[in-house]
Amino acid sequence: MAPRAIVADSHYHDREPLSRLLRTIGFDVITAVDTAEIIEIIENEYEIEIVFIDKNISGAVGFINDFEVDIPVVFTGKKFEWEEVRDALRSGAANALVKPLKRSDVEQIIKAKALGIKPKTEKQERKQKSTSVETGIIGEDPSFLKVLEMAQSVADTDSTVLITGETGTGKEVIARYIHEKSLRNMGPFIPVNCGAIPDNLLESELFGHIKGAFTGAIASRPGVFAQASGGTVFLDEIGEMTPSLQVKLLRVLQQKEFNPVGEARPQKADVRIIAATNINLEEAIKSGNFRNDLYYRLNVIPIELPALRERPYDILLLFDFFRKRFNSATGREIEGITEEVEKILMSYQWPGNIRELENLVERLVIIKRSGNICSQDLPVYMAGSMDNSLEMGSGFSMKLTDQGVNLREALEEFENNMIVQALDMTGGNRNKAASLLSMNRTTLVEKLRKKKFLSETDTSEG
Repeated sequence: MAPRAIVADSHYHDREPLSRLLRTIGFDVITAVDTAEIIEIIENEYEIEIVFIDKNISGAVGFINDFEVDIPVVFTGKKFEWEEVRDALRSGAANALVKPLKRSDVEQIIKAKALGIKPKTEKQERKQKSTSVETGIIGEDPSFLKVLEMAQSVADTDSTVLITGETGTGKEVIARYIHEKSLRNMGPFIPVNCGAIPDNLLESELFGHIKGAFTGAIASRPGVFAQASGGTVFLDEIGEMTPSLQVKLLRVLQQKEFNPVGEARPQKADVRIIAATNINLEEAIKSGNFRNDLYYRLNVIPIELPALRERPYDILLLFDFFRKRFNSATGREIEGITEEVEKILMSYQWPGNIRELENLVERLVIIKRSGNICSQDLPVYMAGSMDNSLEMGSGFSMKLTDQGVNLREALEEFENNMIVQALDMTGGNRNKAASLLSMNRTTLVEKLRKKKFLSETDTSEG
């Protein structure tokens, strides 16, 4: 028997298109015009899989609050204010979608339910036990669910995967997730940051060496491709690999073999390769820095991770996840955040993505210790992201009040906003952002570390 869905909308011209869409997906659809009809349908013991309800139906939010049956409820509307989305998700809604609904978004909601990815709400306080949470993957936004669906669909193959996305978007987390869902999950998962290891050492790190292969090689040592036999090798920042090493990696992909440094006999490579980069490899090919044939060997299964600012539904989920993690790790008792902070977090551009958010939460939990995070606890550059008194453009102006102004903080806020804008305009590319700001890349990276946009160990080259 086909699964059943309820479409509740008082307007026929909105109700029918969604009903037709759900029928093409494979649902039996029952329509309603108000919450009373929804309750009647459910009380008649229909087995309902999902409910779509127009936000303008009288009592819609209250209906979800009082809804005791564990059925996903999706809010729909012509447009949503931020507060409406927040209130809907808090009340227990699975999502909020803008009309006319896209088939891809509806399918993502349905597949999320099938995958067991259910929203964590204040009402339900469900303990997150899904595999995605166990592997550090948190997300409900449709753009992220598409990534998760792709990762799951390719996990049981040995196809090479190329993960792209800005710095801090979680490329290694997705790579590890693919490995853990794969047939190689009993084998090792070994990550290698190609941009963090000097060129003269990376070859030995990957392929190993024999005794006497070079000065200091006092004993033979297996490389990553040997150590990861039966498992997965994750090559992060693949765009930083030198042309000579690119040739040797191409051989691993084409012939499934490699030569340790100093060894004439090839060894078999029984590994799956997942690569990642935050640079445009097609541009690197044009500039002669990356091999065209290697790119096509790596790009069998492309997965592009959205930036955190493109996942608005997930910002508060991730904040809460990190809050609980750092509460547990430090013995602190941060209870939550104020509505003003929620709004600031949702409007901020997050140039450092999830890594920046994680660092922020860790700092807030450690310093605040207990209670709720309020706007005064946030860095001044974040609190200023909602402040129209700071005008960006060809000039810089800030009103001087009778109370005066802290010039150092004002200048720091201006600098922070400019850095955020530059990173946003360049998609997180630090070289280009530094150029826009008329500074060298090293200076920009040091500023990002000082401002806690990056961790001290972040060595990525984006």
